Amino acid sequence: MSVTEQPHPAASPVRHAQTLIADASLGSLPGDTADVENPTKPRKTIDIRRRGGAEVDRAVQAANLAFPAWSKVPPRDRGWLVLRVAEALWNAATTARA
Repeated sequence: MSVTEQPHPAASPVRHAQTLIADASLGSLPGDTADVENPTKPRKTIDIRRRGGAEVDRAVQAANLAFPAWSKVPPRDRGWLVLRVAEALWNAATTARA
C-alpha cells in the first residue's frame, strides 16, 4: 500500500456576508467586521459586518411582526422549513468551496 500526499486546493477567497432584515438586504458595507474562521483550518473564510443598535432594533421589530404568523405554522412544517434553510446554507457553503 502506498500513501500519496494530495495537494490542498487553493484557499477560497474571503466572502463578505450580507445582513437580511425583513427581506431587505443591508449589504456588506465597509466598517467594523468580525472574522469567521474555518474551525478545521486556521483560515479566515468570511467577514461579517458588526451591526449597531438601530439595526438590531429593526431585526427585533421584524421578528416581533413575523411571530404571529410563524407561530400559527404547525410545528412539523416549521421544522421542515428550518431543515430546508439549513440544507440551502450547506449547499451554498459547499458550492463556495468548490
